[in-house]
Formats: sequence, C-alpha cells, structure tokens
Amino acid sequence: MVNPVFILVLSRARTFLLLLFLSFTITVEAQQVQLQFSKGTKDEIPTSFKQPSPSDLSKHLSFWVQVTISSDVDQHLILKAGNWYMQQVSFYDNAGKAFYVGNNIEVSLLKGDNNFYLYFPFVDDKDSNGVTVSVTPVHDFNTDYFDMRTNQVFFAAAVGMLLLLSFMYSIFIRSKDKIYIHYALYLFSILVFFTYQYGILGDAISFVKRVPPAWFWIFSDFISITYLYFSQSFLDMKKNDPLLHRVFNFGIDLVSTMVVIEVISYLFEIDALHSVWFKGPVIAFQIIIFPFIFYRVYKQKTILGWLFLASLIIVSVASMAGQVASTFKSVSSTNFILQSATLIDAFIFSIGIAIRFGISNKEKQQIQNDLISQLKINEKMQEQNAAQLETKVIERTEALNRRNRDNELLIKEIHHRVKNNLQVVSSLLNIAERKISDENAKQPFRDSANRINSMGLIHSFLYQNENFSDIDLKKYIQQLTDLLADSFRTKYPRIQILLEVGPVKLDMDSAIEMGLIINELVTNSLKHGVYENGKPVINLSMQQEGNKLNLQVKDNGLSKGDQKINVEASFGMRMIAALIKKLNGTMNIQQENGFEVTIVFDTEKIDG
Repeated sequence: MVNPVFILVLSRARTFLLLLFLSFTITVEAQQVQLQFSKGTKDEIPTSFKQPSPSDLSKHLSFWVQVTISSDVDQHLILKAGNWYMQQVSFYDNAGKAFYVGNNIEVSLLKGDNNFYLYFPFVDDKDSNGVTVSVTPVHDFNTDYFDMRTNQVFFAAAVGMLLLLSFMYSIFIRSKDKIYIHYALYLFSILVFFTYQYGILGDAISFVKRVPPAWFWIFSDFISITYLYFSQSFLDMKKNDPLLHRVFNFGIDLVSTMVVIEVISYLFEIDALHSVWFKGPVIAFQIIIFPFIFYRVYKQKTILGWLFLASLIIVSVASMAGQVASTFKSVSSTNFILQSATLIDAFIFSIGIAIRFGISNKEKQQIQNDLISQLKINEKMQEQNAAQLETKVIERTEALNRRNRDNELLIKEIHHRVKNNLQVVSSLLNIAERKISDENAKQPFRDSANRINSMGLIHSFLYQNENFSDIDLKKYIQQLTDLLADSFRTKYPRIQILLEVGPVKLDMDSAIEMGLIINELVTNSLKHGVYENGKPVINLSMQQEGNKLNLQVKDNGLSKGDQKINVEASFGMRMIAALIKKLNGTMNIQQENGFEVTIVFDTEKIDG
C-alpha cells in the first residue's frame, strides 16, 4: 500500500528560493488530510494557520504545522514528522495538550475531523521537500518503518560498538607515537556523527535533541580534519615525503576554513552547505588533488602505502559522491555512501594500524638487537683498551717509581753534601776560635758555628729520613739543644735544658728558621744570664693548639750587673725578630725572675 505523504515544499529557482505550499487531499480508507502552516514558538499554539509566503521557512525559523485528518470511521494511524533523525518534533492533540516528543506516534482517529498540531523547533535543511509529514497505517508502519528503524538502530549500535572497540584498542596500544591518538580522534568523530543521525546520541544526551541538525552537518568536517591528521601520521609524511605533508597541511587549513564559512553562513541564514558556489570549488579541488596524492603515495611502494591507496580511492569516491548528494539534499544516498565508505575505510586502517604496529615492533626489536651487539663490541673494545691502558699505567708507574727513587737518592746526596759542607764551615770556625786567646773575640766564632750547626742538623735529618717535606721538631730540637749544651759545657758543666715539645712538624725552610730562633734564644740565655751556683736551667716548651703554635724559652738567670738585656741592641734578638716576622709570629719578652720569651705562630700563615 502506498503511504500518503504531505509536504510543505521548498524548491529552488535560479537565484532565489521559491516556497510552494502543496495542500492536497488523498483518500486512504475514507480519510482526508490537510496541512496548514504558522510561525510561532513553543509557548502556545497559534490561533491561525495559513499558506506560507516565500520567506516563511528559513534556517532559524521555529514553526507549527496543523494537520487535519478527516476520517469516515474510527481508526488508528501512524503520524510521522520529518526525517528519522528529527527526534525533537512536539505532537499536540486537538485540545492543545502535548502528548509526545519525537519523530512518529500512533494516533487514534474518530469519525469526522481530527486536528493535530506539530511543533518544529527548526527546519531540517537536509529535507529536499522543505517539511515532510506522512500518515501510515499501523500495520504497514510496523512491518516496514519499524523494521527499518530497528535495523538502523542495530546497525548504528554495531557501528558504535565497532568504533568504540577500535577506539579502545588504539588507546590501549598507543605509545609515544601520535598516530594512535590521531586514529582514536578519527574514530571518535565518526562515532559522534553517526550516533547522532540514528538518534542514539540524542537518547543518551537529551540536550543533543535541541541542537539543529545543521551543526552536526558542519561537525562532519571534523571527520575530514582528523582523517588528514591521521593520514600524515600513518605514512609518516613529515619524514618520508615533506611535500605531501605540506599538501595535507593545506588540506587541513582548507577544511578548517570551510568550517568557519559554514558557521558564519548558518548564523547569517545563508545556505552554503547546499550551494553550488560553495561545494563546486571544493569538489573541483578534490578532483585535482586526489591524483597528485595517489601518485606521491604510489611512489613509496610500501605495504602501508598500498593500504592507504585503497583507502584513498574509497574516500575520494565517497567524498565527492557525498558532496554531490549533500548539495542536492539526498539524505539517504549521502548516509549510505558515507556509512559504507567509512566502515570500509576504518576496517582498512585497522589492518594498517596492526601492520604498522608489527613493523614498529620489529624495527624496535632490530634496534635493540643492534644495540646489544654494539654494546658487546663496545664492551670488548673497552676490555682491550682497559688492558692496554693498565699495561701502560704499570709501565708508567714503574718508570715514575724509578725516577722517584733516583730523585730521592739525589736529594739525599744533596742534603748530605750540604750538611758536610756546613760541617766543614763549622770546623773552620772552631779552628779559628781556638787560635784566639781573647774570650770576647772567640764568642762571635762560637755563635756562628752554632748557627751553622743548627742548619746542618736539618740537612742531616733530611738525608736520613724518607720524608723530605716534614721535619719532626721534637727530635730536631732535642739534638739542637744537646749541641748547644755541649758547646757551653766548659763554662757551665751543670747546665740543664728541659724540653716539653709536642708532636709538631714543619717543612724544611720553616724548620731551619725555627731552629735559628731556638738557637739564638738558648744562646742568649747562656751568654747573658747570671746563674747562682753556676747551674743554668733553661725550660723550652713548644705546643700546638689548633692553628696556633706556642714557643716559650725561659731561664733562671739574672742579667749581668742586674741589668736587663737591650733587645734592640742585640744582633741575635734582631735576627730573632726578623725570623719571627717572616714566619708571621708575635713575640712577648719578660725579664722578671729570669729571661722569658713567648712566641706565638699562626700555622696557617707560616710560609712553607
């Protein structure tokens, strides 16, 4: 049985839209249907309906349609408003009471005239008839439309599940390679678009039902944008074909520009989506650019390239056919073409993703194997180099040890000869002293010999020890004071020099200067002191406290004639002051109850 269809027709002239109202009567089982039009909002049903003028149906118009069905008998019919994705039409009964929101509803007719009011929140711009209202017997609708609708729902659910699984699969296997993100976005945009068309998205999110379909037709351009991004990653165009990569970037910019134009045209009520002036250049560009892309991909001659070419052929044909069908508002044809092409394309790319993932794993495995091999080679080379280096180090160490031993022998020999030479000088001074009878004249020779002996003693220490850098002052001072005591033993047979020296070490130069200071201080006490019973006692202390080195020399004698020593007039004391200054020390002299000198050195400032 033929289902009666009643339409408010929106047809095209050359440069303007001519709106025709076809109000006609069809008799089916003794029923008559009439349609009337009125502008209005959902707030209240208009009180008057009329035939529309050419400007009544525009993109932003919400309107009412009065459906009058005259029936000779009581019966039930299916009243359907618009295409199957128009799920937001409101149905009102004759009393103005809303009883359904959707696309179709079963209505009960009484004998006579039955009025129904349909509220359309916006015009379906994909309806080539303008507005379509159909009346279908219940049994025909259940067997035909309902079966079709059920198949569509199951088909949409299957597509949604397939895309969702593919999306989850791509998320699961994605890595730092951005191709998986691009593929997921591509599948997600497809899922959103087709679930809207089948009403699934609207059932899940009620807000979607209030969105005009035009926005989702515009959203379909994002499928193209994500497809272009994914294609760039799929073939790694930036690396393998920079020219093709730039062409795809231009395509992304072109589609983005189309989105902007479509949004602006919709807001200003310009039908760009179905106009030849807008779609014509796009189709022409595709006709020109697709062969170029085909040629560039063909040159790569890889398995991924062949899969992409198969996808490209399907997409190019579907895209141009869809553009043409969309321009002439052939909704069913457009959906069939795009759905079929998208599913095949997604299937091909799923295979490509799996192959690419396998190739990527093989490449990574090969890189790991090469890296392991190179590491083994490097390890072997390192072992060889280490052995060679160890041999060279041993040889070099032995050579340095031989040189060090030679240098030590040489240094010891130098110190030994210096000590001997100083001993010769000291002996010469002693010989000269013995030839002089005047005691006052002998003293300078004796003092000079003692000074030379103090220096020679250092060199004797150096050639006898292994360490040439540090002198143990405790041993050195012990031997030095013994020499000084022996030199004055004739004058003071009962002389005593008491030592209290801690573990102090100095370098050679500082030790020589310290020895000269001690030599002068002890000599000064023995030369200028007056001791009761001829028993001089000299206390010498040297202790280190932190970075301070304290030297103290004290005797028990009195100055000659009970007079204090003039430290500025004494040559020995001036020499002591000069040496203390060089060693960055300070001196304090007391001449009460004997002669006492305290010298404090800063070990951090002693010149080495």
